Amino acid sequence: MMTVTPTKKARGRPRSAAAAAPITKYTNPPGHAHYPINNFSLTISRLKQDVAAELLDVIHTFLTKYAIKSGISTEVGHRAFNLHLQGTFSMRYPSDASAISDITKMIKQEIKGAVHSLTGYRVVLKVLGRGQAFSTMIGYVTKDEGQPHYQIRLHNVSRADLDQGRREHTSMLSNIDDNKKIINMKNFFNECFRCNKRCFAPVVVPVDFALLYMMQSQNYILTPDFIAQYRKIDFNEATTLWRMIHDPTNTSIEDVRAIIFDPRTYDSRRTTNRYFISGAFAPAVDDAEVVSEKSKREEKMRLKTLSSASSTVLGKSTGFSIAKR
Repeated sequence: MMTVTPTKKARGRPRSAAAAAPITKYTNPPGHAHYPINNFSLTISRLKQDVAAELLDVIHTFLTKYAIKSGISTEVGHRAFNLHLQGTFSMRYPSDASAISDITKMIKQEIKGAVHSLTGYRVVLKVLGRGQAFSTMIGYVTKDEGQPHYQIRLHNVSRADLDQGRREHTSMLSNIDDNKKIINMKNFFNECFRCNKRCFAPVVVPVDFALLYMMQSQNYILTPDFIAQYRKIDFNEATTLWRMIHDPTNTSIEDVRAIIFDPRTYDSRRTTNRYFISGAFAPAVDDAEVVSEKSKREEKMRLKTLSSASSTVLGKSTGFSIAKR
């Protein structure tokens, strides 16, 4: 007698050949008249490196093909100082997660076609939210205008639109340090050094001019603590330290003393550049001389104190004051 084993019923909907294949939610390409108009922001960066320079034109060509209007520029971050692309565009395409994924994949394909590898590259695409406008975002994209690294590509955006966008973006800033690196006493020399290496190397500009260029770039701002809390920096000492940072092999003992030690705490006549072995140090002649001089000074001060005390006692006992000669 043949035994029949019952089969288990699969849970959920039955799979079909059509269901197994990936389904594209939007069949028409971006820019089709059937889609609504949405505004997007775009950031393309590369891990610990600058993005390839040719990507600016590659992405501009892509946006010119599909977007109604767009603007994309080169920008340098305030922390890692790596070149990346920052853009915004208005396009006929949905704004849900599936649509954003579709456009992101298309942009990544354009990048891969230009640089042949997506290693380290990151594409961040977002829909502009409530209260955000394309005109304000185009102003944000142009915030590095005037910098050596700055380039921009525009599509259906006029110079008047850029100026209006800059005004709108500036009016949206709520703090004086928005989008700026704050310079304080702790990071003062480190940020000056990084700026000099980034923008002027191999030339080393004076530290005050390095700070001047940093302020004029609009990427930095001095903390108000400099006028309210900190002791002002000694210009000569700062210049000495700046030279030591960039040319350490030519540092002199005078430079070290000027930066580290209070000149009131050591005597220039005393020899301070002697070397000795730990545990085997014996006073040298110059130290003996210093001890002798110190004893003489102490004895002189003791005699002066005794003389003053005697005069006071004598004056009290006789009722007369003794004039000092």
